[in-house]
Amino acid sequence: MIRPESRCVHVKPDGSRCGTTWGLSPDNSLCFHHDPRRKRQRDEARRRGAETTNRRHRAPGVDANGWDLADFTDAQAWLHRIAKAVLSNAITHNQASAATRAVESWMKAFAGGDVADQLTATTQLLAEIKSALAGGQDARESLLQAVQ
Repeated sequence: MIRPESRCVHVKPDGSRCGTTWGLSPDNSLCFHHDPRRKRQRDEARRRGAETTNRRHRAPGVDANGWDLADFTDAQAWLHRIAKAVLSNAITHNQASAATRAVESWMKAFAGGDVADQLTATTQLLAEIKSALAGGQDARESLLQAVQ
């Protein structure tokens, strides 16, 4: 059994005493966590602990240099690589989510570019058809020439 004087003398809000028996200050019998004079030491220990935890859980990452992203096939390859990187713990789930969102945004923009190009081509075709019809040529010939 632990002697009462070898425990931290801090009293918790519920009226019970702290049970810590290690790291007691010799002059006030408070443990490392409850001694107000050791706040800087606690903060430094917390900072070092956080650094250690971050180092342990930080994913090594993936070098994406040389990965092309020019068409939907490339986008599929990116998504495949991202999935493999998550499964092999090379990247975190958060990193994978960010990378996936970036690829999806690119895909939307790429698809939007195709639609814009198609709309421009269709508008030009329509203008050519209208011009041919307005010029008095045979409508059928004009339409066939415009479409080809």
